[in-house]
Amino acid sequence: MSAASYYGAQGGGGASVATTRFTPADFKYNGRVALALIPCLLTVATIGGLSVLACLTVGAMVVYLMDALQYREGAFSCAWLTLACAYITFSLSLLTTSDAPIVLQLCMMFSALFLCGLTGMWGSLQFKWLQMQYPAAAIYFERCVLTCSLPLAAVMHSLGLATFVDYSDVPFYMAVLLTALYYALGRPLMSSFYNVKAGPAGIGGGPAVGPEAVVQTRADGALMAGLVAFLPALTYAAVHWVVLFVPVHVYSMLLLAGGMPLTLALLPGGMWWLAPAPQSPVNARAAGAAVDDGPSYGNTPYIATPSKGFAGLLRKGILATALLVALIGFEGRIVFHGFGQYIKLPPPWDWVAVTFALFGCAVVGILHLTGALGASVDVTMAGSFLLLCTTAASLAAGVPFQWLPAPLLAACGLSLFYESRSLREYMVFVVGAFLTLLWFMLQHFWFLDIVIGGFKLHTICKLAIAALVPALTVPGLIVARANGHLIGGLMVAQAVLVCLIEEKLFAAGHEDGAPEPMYPGWLILATSMLGLAAARILTGRGRLTPLASWLLHSLYGAKAAMLLIPEAYLVLPSALLLASTLAPYFFHGHSWLHNAPAHSASAGSLLAVSAAPPPGAVVSPVPPPRVRRLRLAPWQGLAHVLSVFVCVILSRFAIFDVVQFLISARPTEGLLLGCLFLVFAACLVPLASHCYGGTGLVARGAAGLGLVGLLLVLLQPPLPLAGGARCPRMPLSLSLCPRLWDERHVPMHSAEDVEIWGRGLSRREHWPRWMLIAAVVAGMATTGGGGAAGMAGVIAIQRRRTVVARMAFGAAAGLLVGSYTALELLPSQMPLQVLITAASIVAVMFVVLLSLPRAGGPVALPALAVLWGTCSGLALLLHAELPVPMERANSRLFPDSKVQVEREIYRATKASLLAVVACHSLLMAFALKLKMTSTLRRRTAAMTGRDANGAGTSMTSPSALLCGIVPSSVFTNYCAMLKLEGAGGMALQRLQAEGLGWVPSLGNILTITALALGLALNCFLNGGMGVPEGIFMLAPILLLLSQDPIILPGLTERQRYCPPMGAISLYLLASGVIQAITDILTPNGPAAQAGLPPALYLAKELGLAALAVPHHVLFLQYLWTLMPRRWGLPLLVAAPVCILPTVMCDVPALRFFGAVGAVVAVLQYFSMKHVRHVGMKVI
Repeated sequence: MSAASYYGAQGGGGASVATTRFTPADFKYNGRVALALIPCLLTVATIGGLSVLACLTVGAMVVYLMDALQYREGAFSCAWLTLACAYITFSLSLLTTSDAPIVLQLCMMFSALFLCGLTGMWGSLQFKWLQMQYPAAAIYFERCVLTCSLPLAAVMHSLGLATFVDYSDVPFYMAVLLTALYYALGRPLMSSFYNVKAGPAGIGGGPAVGPEAVVQTRADGALMAGLVAFLPALTYAAVHWVVLFVPVHVYSMLLLAGGMPLTLALLPGGMWWLAPAPQSPVNARAAGAAVDDGPSYGNTPYIATPSKGFAGLLRKGILATALLVALIGFEGRIVFHGFGQYIKLPPPWDWVAVTFALFGCAVVGILHLTGALGASVDVTMAGSFLLLCTTAASLAAGVPFQWLPAPLLAACGLSLFYESRSLREYMVFVVGAFLTLLWFMLQHFWFLDIVIGGFKLHTICKLAIAALVPALTVPGLIVARANGHLIGGLMVAQAVLVCLIEEKLFAAGHEDGAPEPMYPGWLILATSMLGLAAARILTGRGRLTPLASWLLHSLYGAKAAMLLIPEAYLVLPSALLLASTLAPYFFHGHSWLHNAPAHSASAGSLLAVSAAPPPGAVVSPVPPPRVRRLRLAPWQGLAHVLSVFVCVILSRFAIFDVVQFLISARPTEGLLLGCLFLVFAACLVPLASHCYGGTGLVARGAAGLGLVGLLLVLLQPPLPLAGGARCPRMPLSLSLCPRLWDERHVPMHSAEDVEIWGRGLSRREHWPRWMLIAAVVAGMATTGGGGAAGMAGVIAIQRRRTVVARMAFGAAAGLLVGSYTALELLPSQMPLQVLITAASIVAVMFVVLLSLPRAGGPVALPALAVLWGTCSGLALLLHAELPVPMERANSRLFPDSKVQVEREIYRATKASLLAVVACHSLLMAFALKLKMTSTLRRRTAAMTGRDANGAGTSMTSPSALLCGIVPSSVFTNYCAMLKLEGAGGMALQRLQAEGLGWVPSLGNILTITALALGLALNCFLNGGMGVPEGIFMLAPILLLLSQDPIILPGLTERQRYCPPMGAISLYLLASGVIQAITDILTPNGPAAQAGLPPALYLAKELGLAALAVPHHVLFLQYLWTLMPRRWGLPLLVAAPVCILPTVMCDVPALRFFGAVGAVVAVLQYFSMKHVRHVGMKVI
């Protein structure tokens, strides 16, 4: 029974069990699901283009920000909305740009829809509130994510692989990737929400794990296993359909068709679905499962690889059949097709000898795996048979008589070791196998004078022979339970040699002029997976030291980097980065890397069977790994940070190559520096999360570095050439050259364009961008003490930061932003630069003071607002009076169009001024709105003499609204309009207690100012009344309006959507009418081109627009009152009338006016219907 069906049981006695067995918890399989879904998302972004990538990136940033600001429901909604937008963008891009058949496009759209749904479910599982409020949905989402990710990844990964590798190699890459995915997701996984400690105890005490804990059912496991077993072979058949019956392709099909089921049969728990799980709970501790550890196969001890009964017989039959088919394919595709030139026997004796050798060794292997060897079959007889197989293989390979004892000695030593488990006999096998492979190298490769990747072939042969020593020795040492330091040292040496050999061979096949790849990429991926699996299993068994395990994970994980850019030799820098990143997991505390399936009773791998001790041997228990502390000493944390920094610096050339490969151009220096910062921040994340719990100086520093790196990537400011790409001038004529880049890695510098083209309108160095970056850092420091949930808390600014210090940071941030704005947007205009800089400083100081309780006082903040208005107004007025600056570069570049250049400069500076002032007013209005919101949320302090019945009413002193500057007697006749009720009155009363009763009015003034400046900028840039689409982006600004006693005394929180809608309707109608009048007054204008008389043209436009006016008026009335009416159905029926102005009007604004009228009519109908339905339910 699955976990979903167990938890979802209702009624009876199971109801109480369901409530005790479910517990909200963190989703434990994020890494496994990410391995499946993130490459799928990258595939969708690659096919969909930059629009899909931008949608996913921006959406992820918004979700992260909302989650960090504790808006959990908003983050949840934004996550699903981001995925929906990404899917729509992907579908539109696919339908408009792709030339693929329509059936393939539909399949890709369905896969993308499936992917977005699974990703949304995965993201939903990260929210605890969803688990607590909707436990059934959490369990359903978990089962969908864990069972559907592998089939989806099988489809999407094949599309992604086809984009980057040859079609003929896709099935082999899929075989490796599907095996890894099945190991991660196909084997039984215990539910993240399964409460092990609840319910009855197991036999012998301790927590019990029942069969309902497993998320996947047996049918799910069988379907995933079938997909993994047969999809690579089917893909190969589809790719080579035309030449499928050529012998080499037939053998390749057989190799894939038999190799994948064989892998599943040998995988620990790979065929768990053959036998049903016991119905009774099993003691988790007795089975060796670590309950409190991370998820692993060991958390489901009641499921074992079937070895008895019908299920065991079926598994042995699958194992034997798959081995037979795989050996046939291996013999034809690998032995005779790939190494046929090294077989010396003439046909048909070559086939006879090779077949006898392969299948004879296979028979011995099957006897070992099934447990028959040593029980029903004598080991001596099997050893004699193995000796005959070795003789046949030696004859086929042409081993001379004087070298023939070497393979025979290896066979004898292996058979003796199998029975005695003695290292002495195993060393006999190692010596014999080593001499045999040494002869093979000397006979076929040693004498060739070939250079491969800068190495001569005989050097590579030496490295390969050196790598054979640990490869042959380590298995015997593991079985004999030798010292872990010796095993780890040999495995690390082998990993280093394998990385070096594979990188040289793979890069040589991708050099210019190479006929074909010398070493297949899928084999690199396969050896990386095998190395990581071996390191993980041995680490879980306690057979490797932390140092050796750390190096093995780093080397085998970095080895896959050579697939990205073979000629860049990325293995060494990737290994350095990965080693510095993973070090905290291995040297400090218990982590997920130590949790391996080897401890469970159900582990049935080949390594586990071969590692069994001989009969009668005394086995000492393996002690558990020593628990290390999770908190580091300061010097340890500093050492980790310095090691990461050094590794990033040493890997800078590799980062350069990767960035250049991704953007297909020479990167700029700012982009590269930002990437270095981002890599540095990413490498510090494991240290911050594992050792410091995601808090503290390291976590804040990593977040700050990441933000600075992102700013550098986006802004790409220039850097000095000295010390960057050129050698700086050293004192005392030293010959040193400390610089960041070398001759092969020279980034693009903006000064190069300036030296060539001069300093024209757009050809100048953007040094002020550094001010903007520094301003962001200072701004984070300014607001860093706002609270634990604030995003600005990434810098080490504590809550006890004094007001003076925060004001200083605010002034610095304002100065830097103002300087950047002035230097970039208003060059060579000193008066305007001074005013804009002063306005920026004042605006930032206003926001900072407003965020500090009682710091600004009743006079300072209004004075700052007046000062900002004065500076901004003077800047706008002076711009019309000051002459336009003309640089010599502009005259040189545009000698015949001085007037036009002056006009362009004037328009650019005026638009910049309008935009800057609008941004200032919008920032201040937003800060005032936040002040109102925080005031509403804050509890009211105890006030003496307050009437309990008047808690929602506010009677504010009139003079207090203008800070006491104007006498209250002037406003005596208007006291009645100062009486506010509801939330607005409560907020105003609390603000009045702080001397901030003017906040709502000033916020409304600034909001209206920002909207007016935005509309003015739209009209100035586009001419006339501007483009009508602009109002849809500007109208949401009016959501910042608040209830105040002077401007909007009747605006409540429920009516906040009425002003934006009113602005849209009024602007579209007014601009449309003005544009229609302008059209009839313009000679040869649109009215004349339409062929209508001016009066008839105007009547047509205004009459069609009048059809949509009632819908707008009724919708605005409904937004203000929120009262359902009886005329909802007639309103919906009359909505098609608004289509007439949308279709027949010639003025764009009136067309938008009609379309909006139709949309609001439909929205109003359904909203009124919903309100009525809710009201009837309440009744």
